Amino acid sequence: MLISTVLICRTEDRRNANALSVALGYSPSLPGDVFAIGLAPDGKPPATHFGAHAWASESFKMAVEALQAGSLPPGVVWEDYGLTADIVLALGQSMIISFSSPDGPTNAAHFNAVIADNGLKKIDGGGDEQLH
Repeated sequence: MLISTVLICRTEDRRNANALSVALGYSPSLPGDVFAIGLAPDGKPPATHFGAHAWASESFKMAVEALQAGSLPPGVVWEDYGLTADIVLALGQSMIISFSSPDGPTNAAHFNAVIADNGLKKIDGGGDEQLH
């Protein structure tokens, strides 16, 4: 079963967050463009954050939860993705991550709830086409 997942990174972390999504098997190849929705507190450029919605596997969820808990998922050569263990662990702590329960909101409703809870808005209201 796939899980509705919202991921948000700071603008300065976007390249590394996209590389992380490839390393964890969500995005198929570098450079990755998972974090494609520009966000800002007032909804105006420039973006302070970039967000993504994903239908994630249980294994992706477990890897992300390990990062949030301060552990590196096993079996990944981070340098192959232009990352280091320190960068990956820092991303796990700085990213906003939400997994919806099976009976919870999905897609746009999930994404919009998470950004609102974190004081962010889509830049100029765009990005819905990225919420698959």
